[in-house]
Amino acid sequence: MKCKKCGANLEIDHAFCPYCGAKNPVAKKHREDMKRFAKDYADTRKEVIDNTKKFNNKTFLITVISITFVLVAVLVLINVFSEKVKYNFERNQHIKNSAKYVGQVEELIEKEDFLGLADLKKKYGLRGYDTPLEKYNNTMRACEIYSDIFRYTLEALYDKEPSSIADSGSISEYTKMLYRLYDNLSEEDSYSKEKISKVIKELNLMFKTFLGLSDETIEGLKDLTDAQRAMVIEEALNSEKAGN
Repeated sequence: MKCKKCGANLEIDHAFCPYCGAKNPVAKKHREDMKRFAKDYADTRKEVIDNTKKFNNKTFLITVISITFVLVAVLVLINVFSEKVKYNFERNQHIKNSAKYVGQVEELIEKEDFLGLADLKKKYGLRGYDTPLEKYNNTMRACEIYSDIFRYTLEALYDKEPSSIADSGSISEYTKMLYRLYDNLSEEDSYSKEKISKVIKELNLMFKTFLGLSDETIEGLKDLTDAQRAMVIEEALNSEKAGN
């Protein structure tokens, strides 16, 4: 640019002409514009950096969440797959295991050795459902319940302390379970009905032999409430202990 007074060449940021010393009116405005530009530039730069940081933090958070979600999903799928593999393996083992004992189960049922069948089931972890032993599932369950009643009764009788509602309550509860198992059988399952009725008959004989209950009392146990049945059994247990 030119000096307005002497016409010499001037730089835009010269406050005064180096030749004549005249004041350069453009320089002040130029400096103010440069300061404002520098400030705008600094503010813009700061805003861009802040927004970039926010974006990076947000992106990082989204990435972490996404990776976590994927990992959890993979772990869930692995767990489901593992459980399915485990279930299928155990099921196949149960089928193979149960198939080996079909003959023994049938023999014990025919001999009416119900406690022996309960012991066999427990010893080898036999399962009736979805195995070659499915036909005998309800009968094995009935024998298992009867075995528990038998065990609870003997434990209560040989305990020197007077029997309590806890002793008789367990016997009463399992007795109810056996009655309910029989009552819930469908008419089509005549095999189970026949065999479980024999288990109940043996249970009644056990009550008569060990607890001294009359046929009439035994017959009425089914229709009593839980508390009433437990009271009858508790009195019988203590009566037998007192007699011995």
